[in-house]
Amino acid sequence: MVPWTSSNESMDRLSRHNQNRNTTSVCSSILRQRLPKEVGVYSAWIVQTADDNEEQRDTFIHSIALLKRNALAAPFELAFKKQKELESSSTGQGDLMAIHYRDEEAIYIRAAHDRVTVIFSTVFREETDRIFGKVFLQVCLKLYS
Repeated sequence: MVPWTSSNESMDRLSRHNQNRNTTSVCSSILRQRLPKEVGVYSAWIVQTADDNEEQRDTFIHSIALLKRNALAAPFELAFKKQKELESSSTGQGDLMAIHYRDEEAIYIRAAHDRVTVIFSTVFREETDRIFGKVFLQVCLKLYS
C-alpha cells in the first residue's frame, strides 16, 4: 500500500466540503477496488500491487491524475441527476450545493426541473481584475438579454 496525501490545499477543501456530495463514491467508482472502505478527510490509502500488468498500471496512473477533477465533478454529476429526476415532475428544485474551492472563491450549484444553475463567486482584489470582471459581466448581459 502506498500512502497518498494531498499537498494541494484546494483538494483538501474539496474533500472536506464534498463529503456529503457523493465525492467518495464518484472517486471510488473510478479507482475501483483501490480505495479502502473508510477514506479520511485529508488523506487516503491507494493500493497499487506489483502484480498489475502494464495496461492496468497505466489506467491506474491516469485515474490518479484525474482524482481532483473527479472530486470537483461529483456535485455537478449529482445536480444533473437531480435535474433529470425533477424534469418529470416539472416543478421543484434541488438543494443548494456549495464547493468552497479557495479562499474567497466558491461554486454554488442548484438543480431545478428545467436547468442546473451554477454560480461562481470570487473577490477581485486588484483594480484591473475588477475592470475585467465588469466588462465580462456587461458582455454576458448583452449576449443573454
